[in-house]
Amino acid sequence: MADNDEYEPCETIWEFLQLKGSVGLLTLLNEGPRTFSELESEMEITSTTISRRRIDADDLGLLTVELESGDHGTKHVYTLTDMGERLAKQMVLNEAASNYKEMRRHQRELEAKTEETIAWVRENPGELLQYTEAQEGRVKPNERTGIPSELEEIRSDKEDSDEETDADDSGGENSSTDDANDQEETETSDNSPERAQPPSDKISGDLGGSNMNRTQGTLGNNANDETESK
Repeated sequence: MADNDEYEPCETIWEFLQLKGSVGLLTLLNEGPRTFSELESEMEITSTTISRRRIDADDLGLLTVELESGDHGTKHVYTLTDMGERLAKQMVLNEAASNYKEMRRHQRELEAKTEETIAWVRENPGELLQYTEAQEGRVKPNERTGIPSELEEIRSDKEDSDEETDADDSGGENSSTDDANDQEETETSDNSPERAQPPSDKISGDLGGSNMNRTQGTLGNNANDETESK
């Protein structure tokens, strides 16, 4: 039986025992009187729940509230009544009290192991990122300053690998470009007018033919002039 948002005091002891915090309250008070702050630290449940169980136990005649003076003023101290002690004794006999203590011990161990698991996930993201179901946004890197997380190392290795691949591809492209430039420079050099040309029979022939044509043209023009004169 759990607490509801709207609190209603219980009317019977068996109803009280079904509520959260009731067994713990009786178990601790059976060991000796407690202040509210002591109950809160040992039971590790909300102060609202402790207040409700304290009111219920008071209304049912299971505990009393006494004022105790101390160095820091007056404080409320809760103590079991005779009927409350008899009920708590029965809980010891049927091991409900010891089971409660054991449960609290296991709860603390569970909380500690859970924290260890959380730390493992933060420090070893690669253990989960190797699976296809994993997403980087669900695996947080280690937040300790100055210590690179495994996730960051994985990303760094991948970036280095990508850079090496890009460098190899760029080197191949530059090599091809250099080869093309060398070939173009060679062809340009071969066609350059500054380069000495070997003697050519064709060039001499062309020059001789041109002179012969000019001579024949002159003779022809002179013959025509003589004919017109006659």
